[in-house]
Amino acid sequence: MRVGRPVLALAAWWALAGSIACDPTGRAPSAPAAPAPEPVVARAEPPPPPPPPPPIRDPEFGELLDAAMAGPVSLPEPARQTLRRLELAAGNRPVVVGRIDDEEAGWPARAEALLELADRLPEHGLRLDEPAAALVADLEALRVEALADGRFDRDEAANHARAIRMVHIEHASIALLLELARALGAVRPEPGEARRRAEAVWIEAFARWELPRALLATVPPATEPYDRLRAALPRYRALDQGEGFVPVPAAVRKARPGKRHAGIGALRARLAQEDPLGAGAGDLWDAALTDALRRARQAYQLSRPRRDAGLIDKALLEALDVPVGERLDCVLANLERMRHSDLRDHPYAVYIVLPDFHGEVWDGPERLLRFKTVVGNTTRHGAVLVNATPELTARIDTVIYNPYWNVPPRIFQEELLRDESKWQDAQAARAEAGEDPLPDFWEAKRFEVMNADNPETMWVRRKPGPGNALGKVKFMFENRYFVFLHDTSDKAKFRQVRRAFSHGCMRVEKPLQLAELLLRRDGTWHVAEEEHVLSHTRETPISLEHPVPIVVDYLTARASDDGRVHFLTDIYGRDRDRVAER
Repeated sequence: MRVGRPVLALAAWWALAGSIACDPTGRAPSAPAAPAPEPVVARAEPPPPPPPPPPIRDPEFGELLDAAMAGPVSLPEPARQTLRRLELAAGNRPVVVGRIDDEEAGWPARAEALLELADRLPEHGLRLDEPAAALVADLEALRVEALADGRFDRDEAANHARAIRMVHIEHASIALLLELARALGAVRPEPGEARRRAEAVWIEAFARWELPRALLATVPPATEPYDRLRAALPRYRALDQGEGFVPVPAAVRKARPGKRHAGIGALRARLAQEDPLGAGAGDLWDAALTDALRRARQAYQLSRPRRDAGLIDKALLEALDVPVGERLDCVLANLERMRHSDLRDHPYAVYIVLPDFHGEVWDGPERLLRFKTVVGNTTRHGAVLVNATPELTARIDTVIYNPYWNVPPRIFQEELLRDESKWQDAQAARAEAGEDPLPDFWEAKRFEVMNADNPETMWVRRKPGPGNALGKVKFMFENRYFVFLHDTSDKAKFRQVRRAFSHGCMRVEKPLQLAELLLRRDGTWHVAEEEHVLSHTRETPISLEHPVPIVVDYLTARASDDGRVHFLTDIYGRDRDRVAER
């Protein structure tokens, strides 16, 4: 019996197929908003593979598989189902799962690449869970058998058992692929049709890819923020497995710049454990120690004192005293968050990390812009953080220069009407004193009252120009929370370290630079130039031809350019909630 190289064909068995309102009148529908759809859980498709050979159902090899199905050899039901799926018709888009070449000796390169990826999970702060560990053990045992048997030769009677082993390998490989894709965030763990579609995409790509290691390299996130934090993981693991952080004596608070102190040596050693730039040497408070203290305070989001003598205070010593195990847990938890971040799907994106109080524009590994932000405050109504900025993914589709501020109903009721009442009280006091009256509150504050004759539908907006809370520009993107990015007339807040002051929208420190960057890359900057948008106060919207992804995440640890981990304030208590759920 003489036949060509055998090919297994397998059809994919899954079908490939409010609250916060900064400006509700700007994009809100006239009727109540419909219930928000469930978050999309499918990931972006993996890179397209090289063109595959056409699917083949080798007749003689098919007979061999049929015999294996009907034979007396015990076959687990999952593998038996896999064999049945080999028989699906071409209408179900069969895909080539594996070609067993003579050179492969019955052990496919795909399976070997999967085992290599599983071995690298600790680099990402992960361990094999029980199902994945069992699959790895199965594949390792099958590898031993396959390599011991040598090359595939269909003239041998033993090929009935070999056919079954091939199916075992394919089934275990696909199952392990999905376990690793879920663990590394390429497929989200939530149930649903979207997840099944994402899994099917990965199965097909894995099946067709001629260089499986290149494909599997795309399973972990390939983003610069993730890679930076992952690179810091070994440092914290080594500290946790070693002697931990160097204790810092409390008496070092009495140290002064330019003076010697017995506790400075321990302080330097402790700072150097987390600072890639070091902290100098000796017991004299010198410039190197001052710089290291400033970097440490920045990394722990501590305010900068007016004098260098205040650099060593209670807040700093408390931050240095946090056990290394807690710091390691924080790094691991945030690596997990980043694995499931939508940033991995958008190489070019505006990226906001809420507790970092900063935003960035990334283009692959290159950061184009970094800017301070002000995010939602921590006001509570009962257990609800009513102004917390939500995590979201959307696309910036419009840049609006000189925007109107459409005042949300809650701000109108809780703040503006209160301010108007105080204004009226002052007006009455002036009248009683015989002084000139104040102007109308709404006119003085440059508000326009809309539908003034109907209290039920009345709303107000602030005109563009001086005093407008949105400043000179805002950035719009569709989302169910009606939040957006915008400039601000209150620049003083950017001098604060922890900037949770807004009603939910995100204020931007460099709005004009951000607008110009997005419009230039979009090819629509000429519109802003032609309209002379900054020389007047007329509202001027500019639509982007290519909307820009914006990803808003919640992280409490990140790594800076020099590799230092910054531990961020858990402003909305999400780390605390995560610990409570354990």
